[in-house]
Amino acid sequence: MTTRRCFLKMTGAAAVSAALGKDLRSAVAAGQKSRVVVVRSEAMMMEGNAFNENAIDKALEAALCQFGGTKRAPEMLAQYIKPDDVVGLKINANFGQRMNATKVELVNSLCRLLAQAGVKENNIIIWDRCVDELEGCGYEINRGKRGVRCLASLTRKVHRGGKPQVGFCEEEVKLGDVVTRYAKLAIEECSVIINMPVLKSFGEMGGRILGITGALKSHIGSIEVTSENVDALHADGCRKSVPDVYSAEPLRQKTKLAICDSIFPLFHHGPGDDPRYHERYNALIVAEDPVAADTVGLDILNGLRAARGVDTVQCSYLAASGQRGLGANEPERIEVLEIGG
Repeated sequence: MTTRRCFLKMTGAAAVSAALGKDLRSAVAAGQKSRVVVVRSEAMMMEGNAFNENAIDKALEAALCQFGGTKRAPEMLAQYIKPDDVVGLKINANFGQRMNATKVELVNSLCRLLAQAGVKENNIIIWDRCVDELEGCGYEINRGKRGVRCLASLTRKVHRGGKPQVGFCEEEVKLGDVVTRYAKLAIEECSVIINMPVLKSFGEMGGRILGITGALKSHIGSIEVTSENVDALHADGCRKSVPDVYSAEPLRQKTKLAICDSIFPLFHHGPGDDPRYHERYNALIVAEDPVAADTVGLDILNGLRAARGVDTVQCSYLAASGQRGLGANEPERIEVLEIGG
């Protein structure tokens, strides 16, 4: 098992920006290394588990500039986004637990940078599956024609009597063994998606050990999950379903970046919150390659687990996603630039 210390190696900033704008599958097929930036700043969390938005602003700008090889973060974002794009920020608000979700402060920081890159505020959509979960995590729903929008597919989860807010596309699709429908927000509303997961473990649930929920698994929230397909989605540790969903053409093509909130990760007993197993890691992960981002994330989680005497875990869908050409999961194929700490 690769340790975090030897895996998170310093690499040159020029190498980080070398392959920007290229098709990821072509780059992986050509054997090019995937670039991941990890920026750490102890200032991002304050006493009382509060989050310092100014420090998060600075950390996000540093991460984006290092990844893109630019002097300003809006210039980096402009490599992926046009001013007339409708940009979806796919966050993780699952369970409606604020400390265990993508932080509002981080999302606010990215919204400001997107506006500076020329994207109209009302063409930025913060979204996840359910209204009640977004509100529980501190997000304010906005369906209006002014300001950044914040929307969801459902009012609440289906088993809690949820009804459509924006809803799902009418046509059913078959993604591997899963019959489902795409979220309208992903397919009909947004022209570009930035994936903004939160780093946390996923296991110890009904005997299923998935290892991590991060960039790859985030797009399970971009489809309809029902009582009829939930077992197929989680079969065999999501080994098949996660790459099946992420490789679906409309989702893969629209998703340009992963910005993973690793400020206060949950390293054990996830995905539901457990205050005993959070750690102030104070990091942001930025990557174009979701497999590489999650590989680095899993390495971080395993380092935290080992430090607390908890067994390390593996994640079968990382290898499966690598085999499907979705990105790099072998450490020797990933270049990591770690800044700060």
